[in-house]
Amino acid sequence: EDWKRDPYGSFLRWARSPHANGGKGSAERSIVTYASMWGKFVKFCPENPILADAAKIESFLATLVGRVRSEKSSPTIRPDATGIQRRYLSMLDKFHGYLVRAGLRKNNDVALMLFELDRRVRALPRSLPVALSADEDARLNLAVSQWPSQHWKGCRDKAMLALLMGSG
Repeated sequence: EDWKRDPYGSFLRWARSPHANGGKGSAERSIVTYASMWGKFVKFCPENPILADAAKIESFLATLVGRVRSEKSSPTIRPDATGIQRRYLSMLDKFHGYLVRAGLRKNNDVALMLFELDRRVRALPRSLPVALSADEDARLNLAVSQWPSQHWKGCRDKAMLALLMGSG
């Protein structure tokens, strides 16, 4: 492959090969998405993007902050691009892993970058999604407690609802 002369075409051939995605190949939808992402990366570093170092990749990731997906579908700017950055890093990690195995790169700097991003994200506090407000939850519990449970079906239904509520 002539990665320097035709990085986009070479990437597409790799993405469609059995070497992509850790030897499992990629679905066509993933290939289309990865090709678009790769095209943006090539525009950012056109001087042989397969040799981009960690600093160049970090610079590229910084350009993704505040980026709008599509002016037509979303007029709002997303202040946090962590999810987008992770998708790019995941794609580049798979690709750089292949380049290392093929002898086109000495190491995969992206693997450590992806690990660090995931570590930072895991350290952030998370709030659990709320399906019912506290008032709705109390009313539901009250209604369930008043179900007749003399018959086995009532006991079964209460137990199933308790299991569903307890498991989220």
